[in-house]
Amino acid sequence: MESKSFSESWKDYTIRDKILFGSSILPCFVSFIHALFWTPFIGWILWDLGISDGGIFSIVDRTEGCDDYWDCSSVTYIINPFWLLLSSISIGIYGFYLFREAPSSSPSALFRTSFILTFAAISQIVILIFSLFFGWGDWGEFPRGVNWVSDYSGVTPPIIPFAYLYLPNLIATVALAYYSRIKNVEENAEFIEVKSELVTTDEESTSGDPVKQSHVFLLVTLVGGMFGLDKAYKGDYLLAVLKLLTLGGLWIWQIYDIYVAAGDAGRSWSLDSGSSTTSEKHVILITAIAGGFIGLDRAYKGDGVTGVFKLLTLGGLGIWWLVDVYVAAKEAGRSW
Repeated sequence: MESKSFSESWKDYTIRDKILFGSSILPCFVSFIHALFWTPFIGWILWDLGISDGGIFSIVDRTEGCDDYWDCSSVTYIINPFWLLLSSISIGIYGFYLFREAPSSSPSALFRTSFILTFAAISQIVILIFSLFFGWGDWGEFPRGVNWVSDYSGVTPPIIPFAYLYLPNLIATVALAYYSRIKNVEENAEFIEVKSELVTTDEESTSGDPVKQSHVFLLVTLVGGMFGLDKAYKGDYLLAVLKLLTLGGLWIWQIYDIYVAAGDAGRSWSLDSGSSTTSEKHVILITAIAGGFIGLDRAYKGDGVTGVFKLLTLGGLGIWWLVDVYVAAKEAGRSW
């Protein structure tokens, strides 16, 4: 089965597929834009340019008639309330249709939307962490979808009601990203299996050592992925240049590529009948020690979702990382 282009897939999509795909775009876009606003350095630049403080994406609401910037009372929202409303409506539509059954003879849209929603969920968690720890971060205002309230003049602007959707929107986005991944495996199991068989056949025909090939690519991705070296390694120079210019998609693209490469490397052991269990366990130990803080060991074992949470908590502030290292060390020791 050859992989189809988006235009070909769109023709085969059911009404449900088209609604799922369409409703996944806006939450991803809104989440990514606001993740940039709250990311250190990048967010400061966008603030100076007046993008996050003024215009259609503004997250700051000031008292009317206030001329002096520093004397103005203001409300700083975590996400622009009106964009938050639109995103929440889209998420609601996506969730409604996600659990509706609509069998199709072709791979469903979840092949694409599971990634789009995962990207949105990661962006939402980036917003949460950076807004609380790198912004002004008033925990008392968090349930209202507000980051900070300044009352220099004594009268603050009223909170826009749509801001209260922030916490439900955050939970729904992360939950639907997780369930999209599960539903993708359920609905597209046949196509995933066929694709896996084709990849396996291709790897076996191009290389007699899939373990070495996949691990070399993982190393290339880790060392040079920020500069697009992994894309150039596969001959895709356009994506390589794009990745270079965006610095690995502000790390998000780079992290995704690392997880994919790690997952492929982890699965490669099953493709090589002559591979050593001892070597496999020791490689897992190395990934746990060196990359455990970013969830590399979890991605290597095929559990990318847990890897993302491990990344966002910095290895559970070291505790989760240490536990995984101990478990990996024990399994490596037993493998002899």
